[in-house]
Amino acid sequence: MARTRELTAREKDFAWRVARNEDPSSAMIRAGYARSYVRGNGSSHLLRRPLIKAEIERCRVIEDTNEKTPIQVDLSELPEELQRVFNSKALTGEQLEELKKCADPESGLFYWLKHYCWTWDRARKRKAEYPLWPFQRAFLKELEKQGCILVEKSRDLMVTWTVCEYMLWHVQFDPYWTGFATSRREAEVDNGGAAATTASIFGRIRFSWMEQPAWLRTALKFSHLKIVNQEEGMHTEITGESANPHVGRSSDVFFKWGDEFALVEQSEKAHAAMLGGGFNTLLYTSTSNLTGNEFYRLRSKKDSGFRILRYSWEDRPDRNEKWYAAKSASMTSEQKAKELDIQYEITGPALIWKKFDPRIHVRSHDDMPMNVGIGLMFFDEGYAHPGALYYGYFWGGVLYVVGEIYKAGVQLMHPEVLRDEMDKDWVGYVEDMIEKFGPIETICVGHESRGFEDILTARGHSVYRVGKDHLNRIRIVDEMLGSNGNGHPGLLIDEECVELRKEIPKFKWKVVNGLLQDYPAGGVDHGCDSLQCVAEYLRRDDDNDGDNWVSAI
Repeated sequence: MARTRELTAREKDFAWRVARNEDPSSAMIRAGYARSYVRGNGSSHLLRRPLIKAEIERCRVIEDTNEKTPIQVDLSELPEELQRVFNSKALTGEQLEELKKCADPESGLFYWLKHYCWTWDRARKRKAEYPLWPFQRAFLKELEKQGCILVEKSRDLMVTWTVCEYMLWHVQFDPYWTGFATSRREAEVDNGGAAATTASIFGRIRFSWMEQPAWLRTALKFSHLKIVNQEEGMHTEITGESANPHVGRSSDVFFKWGDEFALVEQSEKAHAAMLGGGFNTLLYTSTSNLTGNEFYRLRSKKDSGFRILRYSWEDRPDRNEKWYAAKSASMTSEQKAKELDIQYEITGPALIWKKFDPRIHVRSHDDMPMNVGIGLMFFDEGYAHPGALYYGYFWGGVLYVVGEIYKAGVQLMHPEVLRDEMDKDWVGYVEDMIEKFGPIETICVGHESRGFEDILTARGHSVYRVGKDHLNRIRIVDEMLGSNGNGHPGLLIDEECVELRKEIPKFKWKVVNGLLQDYPAGGVDHGCDSLQCVAEYLRRDDDNDGDNWVSAI
């Protein structure tokens, strides 16, 4: 015997809507059919199906019977304002029982979410039941505790939808409740008032409100950046605005919410404004936007006054490591940090010259050759911070760094003003090193040292001033720390060059707002800068422009 096919949930929903005299095409869309499907097929094929026709008639009979059969329902456990609202409507006993369950101050929120709450599935382009996953239930309980709450989250966890549903429930069923919402741009708060779409916060609230049965909906009026409950005696409303430096300052409400607060411009000022007015709950929700924002500072401070809640993609029961691998496969490190991993710093290999190993590249003074190959000096200026002057021999494909002068408060002075201040003049140190280690081919200086180049040239020294390509210089030193082609490192440092040995392990890439930059962090690094100058000089005739070099960034 053939089994009778049962109607699907969408087909039943469609039948109920048609029985309540909704337009069939609109009923299909609200029941969850894709708009493209409705446009291509229309509603006539559904209306011709015997099972659906019978369901529509059954629903009409139920509706007619309910309208004619008054049943008393005890609403005494509800606030008096809600009792008056419900009793003023032409509702059946069954509808009143459901309203009572939905509006119950203790359990109503979760009952309503489970039975009457719909969201929009953007990926599938159809409405979807609110899932009420375990972490969402825990989150909603945290909201009910009130106070200052900060939620750091992965993307696409329906946290924004959850807060929208929370606000919708309160504005419908919680007399005198008021809420306020903000986000980066005004259009993300409300993009159309009575015609707002699910691309905005108010549009999501409106969507879920519309998808309730007509008898369940309270009379909400949607206007631009304002939702007002028009039921007599309720006095509930939701307002909103863009996240400007004065956002929410004058809003005295029960519930204040800043969505994607890490992405708000001038977030420090926006937070200060949100603290103004009054509130029982102040909520910030956001994915990561790295470190340069007030959201990050609040979640990092121990005494911020906020309860920190963290919800990751792993909290969705329908996601696993396989999903993560597929989702993140085409993402950059920054995208993964922000959208999936809730990371605030993309540290990576921040050390610039990772090949440097004191056991390999530092030799005792007695093991260093003297008076061999080409003599070179390399220099990077410093006054408040120590400047650095080095002497080295380039011999057999290896640069031997044998002499170091590392001093603060020293200048390169014009010969006419030297007088008796030779101890303050780098030229004097240059001549001392030449006397100690031998003649030099040239002195290598930084790109910004044009004035020093002129002074040194005036004293009879050959000067090489480097170009602007700092990444190429860093690359060359990195290569020199490797093999010179003969099985030996291309750079060796005398153990007596103490400051250079200290600087290299601390020479790191700059990190701005959690992102590694393509330039060093700065600070006391004149020794490293000097080393780069001589490295460029030694490779000045190379054709290699460094395009195939993969740095740490």
